[in-house]
Amino acid sequence: SLAKASINTSDAKGDTYVSIENLTGTSHADKLTGNGSANVLTGGSGNDVLKGEGGNDTLYGGKGADDLYGGSGKDVFVFKAVSDSTPSARDTIFDFANGDIIDLKAIDANTTKSGNQSFSFIGTDAFSDKAGELRYSKSGKDTYVTADTNGDGKTDFALHIDKLVTFEKGDFLL
Repeated sequence: SLAKASINTSDAKGDTYVSIENLTGTSHADKLTGNGSANVLTGGSGNDVLKGEGGNDTLYGGKGADDLYGGSGKDVFVFKAVSDSTPSARDTIFDFANGDIIDLKAIDANTTKSGNQSFSFIGTDAFSDKAGELRYSKSGKDTYVTADTNGDGKTDFALHIDKLVTFEKGDFLL
């Protein structure tokens, strides 16, 4: 934790961090907590918990089913590969707010073509068997963002938002 060194354990127990705004985790289940500044928190391949706290933070969970909390500020939640958040190991964003962004620009939205294509945001419409479609749906008190990257009409990328959100294209970097 950048804010509370007293909660650090193992080799980091008792360590104090000063003027550090970026943390990178391991392949284990890391718990990375920022402070009031603009932090960049990067998990690894484990099921990580990333908490940005205050400031305009950038959170990248990586592989695994990660729990992401941006905190206050305009935060960016980065996904670099479909494998970062799959239907079977889905990440959860707990505090998505107005001004936050979900960054998907590094993901090739259409694996049937060479290169890196952008997603096509289709709102709440159903997949239409076209590669590169990004949609969202609401269920109970939750929202789900899903993408079809190969045109089979099935979800390849899945993200859980722990509240009801009405997404617009501007909420994403496609």
